[in-house]
Amino acid sequence: MTPDRAAALQQAVGIAPGTFSERLAAAGPDAQAVYGAVLPAFAATGRPPGPDTLAPDRVRVALGDLAAADLLALHPDGKIAGAFPLSATPTRHRVQVQGRPVLHAMCAVDALGIPAMLGAAGTVTSTDPATGQPIEVQVAVDGSLDVTPPGAVVLLARTGDGPLASACCSVIDFHADRASAEDVLRGQTRGAVLTVTEAHALGVLLFGALPADR
Repeated sequence: MTPDRAAALQQAVGIAPGTFSERLAAAGPDAQAVYGAVLPAFAATGRPPGPDTLAPDRVRVALGDLAAADLLALHPDGKIAGAFPLSATPTRHRVQVQGRPVLHAMCAVDALGIPAMLGAAGTVTSTDPATGQPIEVQVAVDGSLDVTPPGAVVLLARTGDGPLASACCSVIDFHADRASAEDVLRGQTRGAVLTVTEAHALGVLLFGALPADR
C-alpha cells in the first residue's frame, strides 16, 4: 500500500496521517525510551511492564506523552492498557507467532500488522462481531495471505471523537462478508470496508517499523 493510499484511508476515518514509527520519532527522548522498553517486553511476554519497572525516572510524564500521541492507551490508574498494536487485555483479535505467547491486538488492522512488526509468519484469528463466525488469516513471512472464509473483510471505522483506543478500536473488526461490515458501517460516523489484503497492507505500513525486538 502506498503512503498516499494509507493517508486517504486514515483521512476517511479521521485518523491523523502517518505511521506509528513516525509518531514515535516525533515524540520526545523520554517518551521514545519508555516506548522502546515497553513494546519489546510486551511482545515477548504478552503483558505490558508496570510503570515502576521502567526507566527513565520521568516515566509518568513520558507515558502521558505517549498516550497523547495515540501510541499508548492508559487505565485511569496509569497502568498500560495497550501499546499499539498490542492490547493488555484479551480481545477478539489473537495473533500467534512461533516462539511467542498469544498476543492480543487492539483491532483487526493492528493484528494484521503484528507479524510484520515481529518479522515472522503468524496466524491471526478473530470472529465476526455480529455473528461470532470464526475468521482466520495465515500470514506468511513474504506477506502472502490465506484467508478463511475467503470473503472476509475488515471494517475501518470510528464511533466518534477521542483517542484511537476508545473511538476506533472497538469497531475496526474482521467481518465474514462485506454485507456484515456494511451493516455496522451504517451506524458509524466515518469508515470504509477493506479487503483483508488491503487491511494487511495498511497494518504493515503502520506498524512494520516499530522497535518490537530491541
